[in-house]
Amino acid sequence: MKMEMRILMESKLLLSTTILLLFLLLISNHGLVMEAEAAMCSKPSKLYEGPCIFRDACRFVCNDEGWPDGRCTKIFGKCICYKPCMP
Repeated sequence: MKMEMRILMESKLLLSTTILLLFLLLISNHGLVMEAEAAMCSKPSKLYEGPCIFRDACRFVCNDEGWPDGRCTKIFGKCICYKPCMP
């Protein structure tokens, strides 16, 4: 009976140790995995006319200019086109 109890306790200890090690491994890998975020290049739109109020309109014009995104500036209301910079 004592032998069975000892084996049961050892198996519980082994299981809890394994779970703890897996948990620590997951946490440590989470901190090491980083996605490289590309820097964004910008330029004022050449084709957008008037004050920029609607982002969708700015984005549409920037798409026509070959840039994937466009946003209105808050201060001067200009349409600025954006794309990931190439290294």
